[in-house]
Amino acid sequence: MSTERKIIACMNVGWNVDWILPRNLAVLANIVDEIVVVGGNLSKNAVNLINGNEKVTFFLDRKNEKWRSEVKDFNIMTREAGRRGADWVIFVDFDEVFSAQAAEKIRKLAEADGVGVYRFPRVWLWRGEEYYRVDRPEKYVRHNQISVMVRYSSELQWPGLSGPFWKRVLKHLLGREKLYPQHGRGEIQGYKGRVVDTDVVLLHYAAVNWEHFVRKSMRYVGWERIRLPKKPLDDIVGWAYETMDEKGLALKEAHPDWFNYPFKVPDVEGIVNQYNVLPPLKPKAEINIHLS
Repeated sequence: MSTERKIIACMNVGWNVDWILPRNLAVLANIVDEIVVVGGNLSKNAVNLINGNEKVTFFLDRKNEKWRSEVKDFNIMTREAGRRGADWVIFVDFDEVFSAQAAEKIRKLAEADGVGVYRFPRVWLWRGEEYYRVDRPEKYVRHNQISVMVRYSSELQWPGLSGPFWKRVLKHLLGREKLYPQHGRGEIQGYKGRVVDTDVVLLHYAAVNWEHFVRKSMRYVGWERIRLPKKPLDDIVGWAYETMDEKGLALKEAHPDWFNYPFKVPDVEGIVNQYNVLPPLKPKAEINIHLS
């Protein structure tokens, strides 16, 4: 590698990852020194892919994803990165893949002093790899708050969205919330240095395979229904549907350079471009992020 700074990627995996995991592992392996993986409910093929990647130096395969806490798993990965001597830690989910220009740029970013967090613009590819969504840039084209590159510190900590454990216990006793594992996490805490926005594009594949996207959203509804028994079901469904809603949809052609990797990458399986006519390309909102 061109720098002495050690970069370790931490990737969260779980439930139906086989279609995108080969691409993500291949890209990460060409960017970082080591990969730490924590996940659950994985197929035999996914487990073999992870174990077969020479950059993966830690893999925790949880057998019961139903009770897997995302916050706990991200804190486990953070500690494991520290034990392996990380100078920088990159956090991504399995369906977030760095664009082709990331490898060279990230190595240069690692040389900087005074920076605590680098944020990447996360671009939502929509119903295929040909387009990305631009009508709500604050949601679909924005510098991501949680998939970040962080200078390692022993004080790094991921918080839960529902507050500390004692507060969750209180909510449970009051009947407002079950002590069911949380999905999602707050912004990382305990870093030292300033926050810098980069132009290193992180391609989000969550809505590429539409059937997978809908099924995953419905799983979130089920989990939230158990965790928040007093919350109206319509509110939970509305929360899940809000991301899928295509009202006011505007798309823009994906930049071909995003996929022009200087190394061989596996195909992304199961993608079906689900537009029979050319979708609207003109954005309905001004985008201030330069995506080249």
